[in-house]
Amino acid sequence: MRQWSVPILFLALLFTAIGVASDNSDIVPSEAYLFDNSAFINANSILMFVTNRGLFGRDIAGHFGYDYGTFYPYYSIAQIENGTEIKSPLYSGGLWMGGKVSGETRVVVAEFGTEFWPGPMNGDTFIADADTVTAYRVYKLYSDSLQGNPNTDFLEWPLTQGAPVDGSGNPLLLGKQTLFSVYNDANPSTHNLPAGSSAPLGIEVRQLTWASESTSRSRIIYLEYRLFNKSMENISDFFVSIFLDPDIGGTQDDLTGCDTLSGIIYSYNATNSDVVYGSAPPAIGVKMTYGPMVSSPGDTAYFFGTRVPGYKNLPISSFISYPNGDDPQSADESYNLMLGLRRNGLPLANGTKFSYPGDPVTGTGDLQTIAGNPHFVGTFGPIDFPAGDSQYVLVKLGIGQGSDRLSSITDLKYILNLPDSLYLDLPDISRTLPEGFALCQNHPNPFNGETVIEFEIIRPNTVELAIFNLLGQKVAAPFAGIPARGLNRISWDAHDFLGKPLPSGIYFYRLSSDEFSLTKKMILLR
Repeated sequence: MRQWSVPILFLALLFTAIGVASDNSDIVPSEAYLFDNSAFINANSILMFVTNRGLFGRDIAGHFGYDYGTFYPYYSIAQIENGTEIKSPLYSGGLWMGGKVSGETRVVVAEFGTEFWPGPMNGDTFIADADTVTAYRVYKLYSDSLQGNPNTDFLEWPLTQGAPVDGSGNPLLLGKQTLFSVYNDANPSTHNLPAGSSAPLGIEVRQLTWASESTSRSRIIYLEYRLFNKSMENISDFFVSIFLDPDIGGTQDDLTGCDTLSGIIYSYNATNSDVVYGSAPPAIGVKMTYGPMVSSPGDTAYFFGTRVPGYKNLPISSFISYPNGDDPQSADESYNLMLGLRRNGLPLANGTKFSYPGDPVTGTGDLQTIAGNPHFVGTFGPIDFPAGDSQYVLVKLGIGQGSDRLSSITDLKYILNLPDSLYLDLPDISRTLPEGFALCQNHPNPFNGETVIEFEIIRPNTVELAIFNLLGQKVAAPFAGIPARGLNRISWDAHDFLGKPLPSGIYFYRLSSDEFSLTKKMILLR
């Protein structure tokens, strides 16, 4: 249901021009507004809505009175509200996940609506009243509202939900704005969209969204997903996908393509006479930057802000474009798209897992020729995702702007392929130790099974060496008492208080006493 804020006749004409989808498949009933559907990122020339349920790019609550929720070019909220600058290249986007649990296909989708539930998981299930708890909202940090001028979200930054911090323990700001939310797919009652409707996977997702206003990043938004399998079941053949329904101005004159070497999936206009953007329509796309991490000797992976040797991030595994109205109608059909097949399970006509991998700029290769209102899904996978394990995905959404439709593709690929200065190896979260006390980096690190932690004490002191997970929960305490003077060496076997092995992931070890406290980071890889 759309929320009308100006006379209906005017909006009817306006929506025809700007490209709001008019077909029923793009419209779902408005959800209860207890969910956070009113947050958006507007750090640069793009304003895009971001929810606490895996959906992005759609104004599902009608916050500005429009059904779509991505505005480009964006100059000010006032211009959106008064209708003077409301062009849009995207109707809706969202996160998909799918896998096999004991041979059963399970899928969760966010597309025009969403099957995710807000908040973290409680054990292996969802929190029933999370849709009424404001603590599970989308949090937003601004570069000008930090320690000296903190906003409410800075002061209430949800550390217990896994919100990341910088080296001083303060909320982590990346770029000009950073948004954080946590959600999960464990509520079976929300698995009710035609493209999903399966049993839950039991995945908790912590999403970080950020953007910069620098010249080279002024048309890029970063989307980071930290995934935690909090179910009691191992998931095999697990895939992670990004769904987009691009509407570049008019809704029926778009084409899609992909650059398999760069991992870029995109949509562009079929002509240089778009009803909204005119002779210079932009192109919109996503660079599938870092997929889930798998073992790969000799390589290095990016994982939770850390470089991990001996592993690699999977590249894009498939890209499937399909026309509006041919959307999947079951979990099996959505899973087929993740596999790189048509929704009916048949392979693509070009014999690959990538729709239209040609080059529209040079007019070579496999190109889409029939324009319309396409939807598409780009995917990473497959991997095994054991119970208790964690994974990581990072993508970049960008808008290319050239002098015509094809030069916009060239610009899109250029900005998405620019190297990134991603946050890496944040400084230790610590206070300065008194002279003569020291905590060393564990070794080996990363480790598998056992690691050694060394610390130095120059005078008798009661200390505790404790291990914490990313939620800030103490999971083990390898030492507590009065250690010997000098260098102490403690071995830890990566088991918790109950003697159970802990899952792969990032952990913090803290040496503390009444006089000091020092924390360092380590990585456990099973």
